[in-house]
Amino acid sequence: MLNYCMITEGRYIDTYLPLHLKRANDFVDRFVLVDDGTFPNDALQRLSKHTTKPIVILTRKWDNNHSKQRNVYVDYVRNNDADGWCLVMDSDEFPSMELLSALRTLTRGESDGYETPSFDVRIPHKYRIDPIAKLLFQLDDFKEDVAGNAVPPQEVRELTSSLGITDYVFTKQYDFVKLNLFKVTQNTHYEGDVHEALVGQTKITRTRYPYYHVKDMLEVHRDGSRNYVEGGSGVNLLEKNPHWVELISVLGGRMNWHEFRDFYSTPLLIWLWNHVGDMGNPWSSETYDMYLWLLSKFIIPFRYEGTPHKLEVPNRPEIEDLYRKYLFREPDEPGLLTWSRAWYTLPITKIIEGFVNSEEYKMRKPTGRYVVWY
Repeated sequence: MLNYCMITEGRYIDTYLPLHLKRANDFVDRFVLVDDGTFPNDALQRLSKHTTKPIVILTRKWDNNHSKQRNVYVDYVRNNDADGWCLVMDSDEFPSMELLSALRTLTRGESDGYETPSFDVRIPHKYRIDPIAKLLFQLDDFKEDVAGNAVPPQEVRELTSSLGITDYVFTKQYDFVKLNLFKVTQNTHYEGDVHEALVGQTKITRTRYPYYHVKDMLEVHRDGSRNYVEGGSGVNLLEKNPHWVELISVLGGRMNWHEFRDFYSTPLLIWLWNHVGDMGNPWSSETYDMYLWLLSKFIIPFRYEGTPHKLEVPNRPEIEDLYRKYLFREPDEPGLLTWSRAWYTLPITKIIEGFVNSEEYKMRKPTGRYVVWY
């Protein structure tokens, strides 16, 4: 039996999920949806209108562990289908018609797992600046440019039209594949918390049939920064990634994503910006994602100068914060000028060391007037 499996949430009930059901209806035998606890009570009735195939809804409250969530559908198929296959898609991933049409042939082959390439539909994000910040800093709203390198095929145009998406770019990523079609055996299961991996398959084959990943760029940055925080960058490098190790030091060991995503420290943005240009390594994209995600949420937006790599950093407010935190006083003009230049040449840890190693810091006297910046 061919099972169309996914972990999903209530916000997709009337948008992405109906399209999944209608698109795969003629190619699979059953839909197995793992709800994170946010499905409405009438979810089954609403979804059943879009398919003639049975829908199984399994609920497991989300606890930030992707593997445990995915193992729910694996266990269900293993316990209810002696010859079960899973085609796995996330809510924002859609199989190509080529892949759907080839499913029956693939499952009769010798392999027990198939990897498919990701073709990306990326929606540029429009950053809307707070009206007060616009007035104070003469800032304007801006849209993040996204590079595409391929003409979208007709089915992608139909897909985006069905989702109400009018502004996007299309990219073929043959170098990124996902193991999303597999036979469930006694050994099949997911491992890992963030970048979960399917294990237990004995013969995996790469196919040329793609799936389409549809995502707003702000979600790309958010997910990339979560990967960095929870997994030590997108490829789970942990202590092999010197940026990640330094970030732990900067944040004092705070590496919980749910705390980090509400962390609006300007010095942290400065630290990230210092590392954005360090490209060509396995963690560079996640560093950039972290920067843009926090930037989008930040109380004082940065000035946009045409491309994401030309964001101009306002520095005097951050320097003033350091004076108040470490020296318990308002900054003097020569000090502001000196440290303004330092922001562009030194990492944030060195900036702080400069304050705490100064004679004034050793002789400081708290006044109770100032608060920390994080």
